Amino acid sequence: MKKAFVYFGLQLKRAAKYFPFILALSLFLCVCLGAVLGAVVRLDSAAEEKQKVTLGIVGDTQGSYLGFGISALQTLDSSRFVVEMVEMTEEEAKKKLENGEISAYAVIPEDFVDSTVRGDIKKIRYVTTDSAIGVTTVFMDEMLDAISVMLVDSQKGVYGLQNAMWDNGHIAGSDVDKLASEYFSLILARSNISEQTELGISDSLSFGGYMFCGILVFFVLLCGITFCPVYIKRDVSLSRLMRASGRGAFSQIFGEYLSFFLLMLANVYIIVCALALFAGEHLGFVSELSETNFLWAQKFTLSLVPALLLITAMQFLIYEFSSGLVGGVLAQFLSAIALAYVCGCLYPINFFPDAIKMLSAFLPAGAAREYVCALVGGDVSAQGIVKIAVMFVLLMCAAVLKRRQRILHS
Repeated sequence: MKKAFVYFGLQLKRAAKYFPFILALSLFLCVCLGAVLGAVVRLDSAAEEKQKVTLGIVGDTQGSYLGFGISALQTLDSSRFVVEMVEMTEEEAKKKLENGEISAYAVIPEDFVDSTVRGDIKKIRYVTTDSAIGVTTVFMDEMLDAISVMLVDSQKGVYGLQNAMWDNGHIAGSDVDKLASEYFSLILARSNISEQTELGISDSLSFGGYMFCGILVFFVLLCGITFCPVYIKRDVSLSRLMRASGRGAFSQIFGEYLSFFLLMLANVYIIVCALALFAGEHLGFVSELSETNFLWAQKFTLSLVPALLLITAMQFLIYEFSSGLVGGVLAQFLSAIALAYVCGCLYPINFFPDAIKMLSAFLPAGAAREYVCALVGGDVSAQGIVKIAVMFVLLMCAAVLKRRQRILHS
């Protein structure tokens, strides 16, 4: 074992000479993947905005309580997240409806508010098209029906109480006004009667959080390319000489892999620290990361060790099967792309078929992504760590067997 540690020290010293070059390439990869992540999140945000139902409002709403009510709905009510109300003329509304730019439009009659105050309720004309039949139409119908029930029945109740008080010789004053105000507050605070729970797009994470984890695993996979000049062996003459002097395949693999892992850990640590110190303000789209500072970088990098062990073990096995630099670089690149896609690093895994999900769970990149997602989500399980440990041992055993086979038969 002492010889193994001596060999490890020599390998670490040799590989450290290449570390500035490796770090420069890693920073370049980080910038590129960061740009990709930002673009994907912006596209998702734009798509969410487009998912809103747009409703045209036709009628004079300026300087009236109706305008105030629409403004309150678009500012205070929970319906603003799914419905956008846009004021326009009826000609504009018809044109936009025909072009599919709005889902429907409502025509508000003249003196609507004044007549409503007098108890004379005028109907609002709701216009849509046959082509709009579907979820949007059903939603709009249900929403309008709910608003009609809440507004009309509440209004009838308030005015009925007011008339009953007047008929019996009581003055309908502040009590009726308070009741009307309570009804108004209840309508604007409908979200208070239910609890909203967001499960996340995959692995109980938000879209930004999930993509952050996936891109991080993809980054580590691609970093395997930068270490190719150091750990790809073109011949095994040195390995045979070492075996003859008492350093077998296990001792060689132990020294080389440990130096590789420590340099990868240092590489990721520097990247995470730079991310926390210089790009922390741009991580606002990741709701799971409440704060990104230097202390967070220490803890987060240390927590990434199990995932890094697994990915680097897989990358080291690829180095063992590579006999040339070009082939090794190509193998690392293609494996990174293929595994990142199949294991859900580039796209939420929940959108894949069940067969792909099952396959991903038993691939190193998939197990690493699951662990990082659990880490960010605060739900790391002992089962996940045990699975990583078993896969790590299997990969390292395969690397030792491959080195032994190369020494004996090459």
